[in-house]
Amino acid sequence: MGVLMLLSGVVAGIIALFGLFYKFWFLRDPLRLAPSGNNIISPADGKIIEIKEIHPDSKGDIKKGKGVIQTVYSDTILHGKSGYLITIFMTPFDVHYQRAPYDGKVVYSKHKKGQFRSAEKPRPQNENNQILIRTRLGNMKVIQVSGFIARRIVSFVKENQNIKKGQKIGMIRMGSQCCLIIPKMTHKMKAELKIKKGDRLKAGETIIMSLGK
Repeated sequence: MGVLMLLSGVVAGIIALFGLFYKFWFLRDPLRLAPSGNNIISPADGKIIEIKEIHPDSKGDIKKGKGVIQTVYSDTILHGKSGYLITIFMTPFDVHYQRAPYDGKVVYSKHKKGQFRSAEKPRPQNENNQILIRTRLGNMKVIQVSGFIARRIVSFVKENQNIKKGQKIGMIRMGSQCCLIIPKMTHKMKAELKIKKGDRLKAGETIIMSLGK
């Protein structure tokens, strides 16, 4: 009887410690100040695992059997323009909030069903939430991607909502993956991509692309 009570106490203590750790570490929300100037910033904390240039003829449909799970690029890269798909891996120890990469208006926030595979590699076939933002630079999309552990995605925005650069737009519990699709700018914009594969990013602070005008 005494042993059972001792074990029960140990288990209860472990659960309580995990609850405190989850609340004060995993759900932490540090102050982030968006950099001034004309630039596009990171939507998520984490490490860049892929930077891919995409074109209007890129295959954005991810198929499973005969059914299309999602179309990634078709409503983002418009009018014959090209763009970039930046994939960020978030560990359980990263801050889990996502932020707006640029000022704009939310076109939609849509949940897409899919798989729950490990997010250490690009996983466009995983369950996700896609937030399409219309900006003066063109459409941008933030994709919150689930993983093997992280299966709860929350969006804080709704259709036709105006958002500011650096504003919190959602969260993924326990880490996972976040993708950003941005248009490729014209030479007149004097745009410069400021990141590379392997870089560590901070949501709302790290500059993804600087713009001269």
